[in-house]
Amino acid sequence: MRLDTMCASILNPSDGDLILQMDIEGAEWRVLLDASHQTLKKFRIIVIEFHDLNRMFGQFSFGLIKATFGKLLQTHSVVHLHPNNVSNPTYFDGFAVPPVMEMTFYRNDRPFSDSKIGPYPHQLDVDNVSTRPSVALPRCWQT
Repeated sequence: MRLDTMCASILNPSDGDLILQMDIEGAEWRVLLDASHQTLKKFRIIVIEFHDLNRMFGQFSFGLIKATFGKLLQTHSVVHLHPNNVSNPTYFDGFAVPPVMEMTFYRNDRPFSDSKIGPYPHQLDVDNVSTRPSVALPRCWQT
């Protein structure tokens, strides 16, 4: 079921303070691109576990990943990042990319203090797999 259809069938269309949590093992890219801007604007907070980020430098994946983030960032801003340490990061020209990343977005038209964002990792962040090494975010992802 499309995100638009699901929202229309279970929610009051005027509702604009919802929370979306999504962990759908790689299908998030197409679902988000398929969702309308009006549907995305219903969610004040969006928490998504993105998969396959390590493919962002690939010929066929870059456009999909860029389009998805471009769409989300029209209505929301990233307020938290957490690299999932379930697998090793991929390195591209010295740049570490975790294959799985948990991100929290906050809708742009809602009041929010930038002083509440960061630092990364946040003091409450913990590794997803305690027996694996932590994945550090590159400095450019921390600002």
